[in-house]
Amino acid sequence: MYKIIVFIVLLISGFLGQAQISHDQILKVKNVFPKEIPQLVTNTDLLICGERLHYELINLTESGRTSPLSKISYVSLRNVKDSVIFNHKLKLENGLSHGTFFIPATLKTGVYRLLGYTNFSLNNLDNPIAERIIYIINAYVKSTTNYNKDNTKLNNVLSYSSDADLHVTQKSPSYGLLLKTDKPTYRKRSQISLSIENPNGKFGYGNYVLSVRRIDPVKISKRIGADESIEIEKRKDFYMPELHGEILSGRVVASENKGDVANKIVAFSIPGRNYVFKTAKTDNTGHFYISIDEPYNTRNCLIQIDEPNREQYEIIIDNNDLKLKTKDSSQEPPLDPSLKDWLQERSIQIQIENAYFTLDKELAGSGFASPFYGGLATEFMLDEYTRFSSLEETFVEVITLARIRNKAGKKVFQVFDPYSPINSGPFSSLDPLLLLDGILVQDANDILTHSANEFSSIRVFPQTYRYGPKIYLGIIDFSTKEENFAPSLEGTYIQEFELISPLADKKNAFPDHSDQSYDRLPDYRTQLYWEPQIELFSNEMAHIFYASDVAGVYQITLEGFTLNGQHVAAHKRFIVE
Repeated sequence: MYKIIVFIVLLISGFLGQAQISHDQILKVKNVFPKEIPQLVTNTDLLICGERLHYELINLTESGRTSPLSKISYVSLRNVKDSVIFNHKLKLENGLSHGTFFIPATLKTGVYRLLGYTNFSLNNLDNPIAERIIYIINAYVKSTTNYNKDNTKLNNVLSYSSDADLHVTQKSPSYGLLLKTDKPTYRKRSQISLSIENPNGKFGYGNYVLSVRRIDPVKISKRIGADESIEIEKRKDFYMPELHGEILSGRVVASENKGDVANKIVAFSIPGRNYVFKTAKTDNTGHFYISIDEPYNTRNCLIQIDEPNREQYEIIIDNNDLKLKTKDSSQEPPLDPSLKDWLQERSIQIQIENAYFTLDKELAGSGFASPFYGGLATEFMLDEYTRFSSLEETFVEVITLARIRNKAGKKVFQVFDPYSPINSGPFSSLDPLLLLDGILVQDANDILTHSANEFSSIRVFPQTYRYGPKIYLGIIDFSTKEENFAPSLEGTYIQEFELISPLADKKNAFPDHSDQSYDRLPDYRTQLYWEPQIELFSNEMAHIFYASDVAGVYQITLEGFTLNGQHVAAHKRFIVE
């Protein structure tokens, strides 16, 4: 696998950093590209509005091991008409990612599809995406689809059933994995000790998801949508894996199709205090590709062409959203009237649970990185100096490493290197890189029109610096106090758009009833425990969780894949009374 990764990296470099190449170009080496086969595991396939859908995406190779290639995965919930309920972007770590979605009361009762994929897996002819059918019941809106189009009554699909017992029918092999609890029956709020036993050693090693949930008294008589194959609109190009982070792609088009679109510089910014700034060069067809591996938490982005004749070009961002070939065949699953009392009781419990719900804890990530130039620049914190009303005065009195000059009838910024004051050399005619809140500024007047009091700091690196495909004579990096610089968007060479950031990694919070602070709080959870990433590499593991105030039969499910790619699902039931 390591040799394959190295080969792919070299191949990507050979295609000038492209994120996509034509099928003809990779025909001779097609077998070198390992497939990515995404798999989804969820906490349940039946939810009521107000509950939470938990999911885990496991990105596998054909050998069954987790894929080391893609670093970004995508999970989407859609209705039968392919209307998107949510699109989640997630960072893959060791081929694993997970997320949670709160089911809002705005969703209708119906059949939904949870889809998971990577950009690389969409190249597959077979199994390009993972799919799970999810049934959602909205107890606050009356169902209106109890009849077919010919006015014949539909058979009830969801009906009440109180047949849940301690017997479990294994639908998937457990490969020897055993789930054992310290008791078969528990009192409300009591501690439950679970032991996961793996008597088969390395044959049971793998990545698993642990879910503990009450068995809903709902019988699904017909799996609507389960027998309907899902089709995606195939892409024309072969997409490379997102090896370091998400890939933003687009193209530069010449106005009236006149002008060369090759080797044009494109600058991308996610503005703010911890900004992201990237540059790229177009290929012979005008396409560009930007890899974003830095963390960010804002949606607003800006991209522009960094060329003297930029007004002659237009920049277009590719839309790489997953598109399905829709089949409007499934509608709302008919509800049996026998569900009314249970739905009413459960809806009240959900409202109380959400009123006292403890927010999941966001895990500490890697944090935001330093500017791309690191600590090379000298930072001038303007509040530490005498404040001047204009930037020109500020650069004369405070900013000793840069200056403002007139050049060809226009004011420009220049860096001043005290170790080379003459600024002679092969790069002496170049301009510095000007950034304002992380946004490339190509006209000095866009900065000079601001009052000096609006700026908090100015960082200057006074020497030649190469960033991406372009060389600059220094860097001047401005930061405003409000971080709200808004450039002019006039012209087709600049475009503002939204980019959804990857979900933050969160740890699910569950009550610990050994803590007396929970004694006076109601607990109507039916999802007692959820641990999306269990790496089993031992013969035994232990977990502890607590029962709630909701009596009933609960099922423990350990589901995932062994290191050989075998699907495993082990179950254990117990009673809370």
